[in-house]
Amino acid sequence: MWAHYGQNHKGVCLVFDEKILNNLFQEQYINDLKIPDSIHYELIKTSEIPKLNDIDKIYKYLEENNKEFFLKKDKDWKPESEYRFVVIKKEQDDGPSYLENIDQALIAIILGIDFNENYKCSIEQLRSNLPNKNIGVYQLCFENGEFKLDTGNEYNYFDCMIVEN
Repeated sequence: MWAHYGQNHKGVCLVFDEKILNNLFQEQYINDLKIPDSIHYELIKTSEIPKLNDIDKIYKYLEENNKEFFLKKDKDWKPESEYRFVVIKKEQDDGPSYLENIDQALIAIILGIDFNENYKCSIEQLRSNLPNKNIGVYQLCFENGEFKLDTGNEYNYFDCMIVEN
C-alpha cells in the first residue's frame, strides 16, 4: 500500500497501539455513536445505498447500517487489512473533529524506502517533542524480492542538531 498511501515510498507510516487508540477514542466520544472495527472486504454494489435527503433519516440509516456503510470496502483492497474508527455525532458541537492526544498511542514511525534523507532530522525533532520518547523510527527496505522492516536496526539521529523554541 506504500504506492497508494505512502507517497510511492517517499512518505511515512505511523504505527499506533490499537488498545490505547481505542481507549482514547472511547473516552473522547463518550456520548456519540462509535464504530471501531476492521474493514470487511467484498464486492460493493453502489446501487444498494439509498438516497436520503432528510438528516434524521440519514442518522437513523447510519445508526442501523453503520457497519455496512462505513466498514465495507471492495475486495480489491483486502491486502491492506484496514481498521477504522468512525464517529457519528448525535449533536453538533464545538468539539474537535479529530482524535485528541493521539500521540499517546503512537509507538513507531516507519520511513518509506525512498524517504528523503534531508527530513530525517525533522523526524527526530518531532519524536523528541512527543511525551513518549521511546517511539521507534525504522525504514522499510527491499531484500530478496520482499519488503522488510529491520526492527533491530533502529535509526539513531543523535548527530542531528535539535533546536529548542
